[in-house]
Amino acid sequence: MGRSLDITDGGGLKPLALRCFPSVAAPARGLEGRLQLMDIMTPELVPPARFAERIRASRPEASFAVRVDTLMLNVGLRCDLACAHCHQSSSPERSEVMARETMLGALRMAEMLAPSLIDVTGGEPSLWPLLPELIEATRELGVNVRVRTNLVALTRPECAHLPALFAANAVSILGSLPGTNLREVAEQRGGTFDRSLTALRTLADLGYADGDPALTLDIAYNPPLGELPRSEDTLAEEFRAALSPLGVRFDSLRVIANVPAGRYARRLRESGAYDAELTRLASAFNADVLGELACRHGIEVAWDGALSDCDFNLGAGIRVTDGPRTLAEALALGDGLAGAISARRIAFGPHCYACTTGGGSG
Repeated sequence: MGRSLDITDGGGLKPLALRCFPSVAAPARGLEGRLQLMDIMTPELVPPARFAERIRASRPEASFAVRVDTLMLNVGLRCDLACAHCHQSSSPERSEVMARETMLGALRMAEMLAPSLIDVTGGEPSLWPLLPELIEATRELGVNVRVRTNLVALTRPECAHLPALFAANAVSILGSLPGTNLREVAEQRGGTFDRSLTALRTLADLGYADGDPALTLDIAYNPPLGELPRSEDTLAEEFRAALSPLGVRFDSLRVIANVPAGRYARRLRESGAYDAELTRLASAFNADVLGELACRHGIEVAWDGALSDCDFNLGAGIRVTDGPRTLAEALALGDGLAGAISARRIAFGPHCYACTTGGGSG
């Protein structure tokens, strides 16, 4: 097997010495102010160990995949939003999209690997014209399918048919909602809170999150930029208390730490807070969650047929380094595919610390 890849792109980090600054001018309000404050409060930084080295020192076996339970498909980077935390830099201007030939190849890969879940992400999958065809084909394979969505897209006229299609095909939904009120959501994705609630109510009307295990609706929550995630249980209680009176229900809440890749990494660097954020994440490293890292239990096919260990690696520009690197190479292995990727060595980068904070993430 090949060696692990750990790409470091911070450079020049200094030893940590937290200090008080009684006369520091107040930073600007909002997102940029929070990023500025991060830099003020951690002016000198502990250089976190390279993530691959941290893994080897904690649980060496976590450097390797163990099986492929999930086949993730990133079907393109086009999105109707441009969220501040996005690790893919998705936006309405992006044109990357998965072609039908690549989709059919990914379905052949699913037949060969027999995963328990096909996990569809982007960008915003709801804007991908081939999504209905993929859902129907996946159902024929007998594989569960989950669609990740920003929820807002489901309120667009051209996507109005999708919630019913999801329900008819028992598609699980992971809907992104970075807050329980307009202000919290606006900081990351503008004034979209009400449209998110509309989408969640529509899904509820179709039977989602009402006790039927075939119609699961989970919320994906990203904390405010510059903050570490809080307890999933605590946040779930807060979300239920805030959203239930608004006619919204969900099955579970999944906390996803903001990953310093893509647009978020660029904003951190522009504000001078990248090193502070990386150190913050590394300081919350929890070796107990290494067994559950998503990269160890799945693999991703990108819109162009490239393979990555996970969607965060894809956003950071890191592809699979051990085994087949493209869909074409994977399919050419035939019966040898499962053995070639199920125990591959994972490629790591500094952004991987986001998945090992506190109770885990991703």
